[in-house]
Amino acid sequence: MSLQRFNLISLHEAIDLLGVSRSTFDRWRKLKQLPYVKIGKEILIDKEELEKWVRHHASGTNNPVIAAGAASIRTPQEQLAIKVGYQSGTAHMWTSLLMKELGWFEEELALAKPGRTVRVDWFDAANGTVLLQGLIGGSIQIASLGDFSIVLSQSLRRMLPSFRPVLLAFDGKALAHYQGIGQMFNQEGMGEDYLTGVVAEENWLHHHQEDTVAYLKAHVRVHAYIRDQPQAVVELIACAKGIPAEIIARILGKVRWDSAFYKKDMKVLELLQQENPESTTTVMAQPFSNEICFKIQYLQEAIKALQLPHHSNDLLEGEWADEQLY
Repeated sequence: MSLQRFNLISLHEAIDLLGVSRSTFDRWRKLKQLPYVKIGKEILIDKEELEKWVRHHASGTNNPVIAAGAASIRTPQEQLAIKVGYQSGTAHMWTSLLMKELGWFEEELALAKPGRTVRVDWFDAANGTVLLQGLIGGSIQIASLGDFSIVLSQSLRRMLPSFRPVLLAFDGKALAHYQGIGQMFNQEGMGEDYLTGVVAEENWLHHHQEDTVAYLKAHVRVHAYIRDQPQAVVELIACAKGIPAEIIARILGKVRWDSAFYKKDMKVLELLQQENPESTTTVMAQPFSNEICFKIQYLQEAIKALQLPHHSNDLLEGEWADEQLY
């Protein structure tokens, strides 16, 4: 019998609808009386009851349970909101999906400035173009982009002087054999990008340095989690995406989960630019090396805060290290 007849939705549908992490959702169930139905091990939510709960919570009505679980109460105007864009359909960017499910960005934000209320909105986009539009319009503050979108963002930087995108860290990489654009993962049906990274707008970065470092701390932690706990990661992604576990395990093993900046990585972006000259036409007037705006210092601050060994602020030479760094 269809759950729609009972107006019930699944746990993950409710999480996506609210735009929060699994840990935040569980905390709301325990502390804020978020309504749910449990049948066996499955958690279901009545959409009408959820809507009533959201309206009640947003109205500011005093509730002893809510008051007990809140360190402070802010009006919507006072609450900082950070929107993170990602693409769960591209395997190389599963870092953001995992971060959302684990609630680690929210955790790092709380550590960065105790007592402050920050709302994280997660936006799962169909493609990088949608994320670029959000970055340009200011509706998205941090985005995980594929290689082509990273290069395109730098072209737009030249065309739109007020738009200043900055590459902050790399994400999933898969360059074992460079054979041209989009030939590494398409057989798995999980997207064509093979080099991905984290991008934010420079004006926002200037006013939110602590938040940026908090995000990159969570980013590095998720990479370590993928490398150290692959089975737990497979189960988490399988539950969130409904992809067979064996496919997820196979993909995870082919990706290098390393945020570090290598000269090799920047060269790959240069090759992409050369293979797609129509993407920039005449806007790339200066040498390519001067066009990609990247700032390593935020990643270095995150690495230092996590008490991990760190290298200089220069691009790393040579091939990738045998052991993935960050």
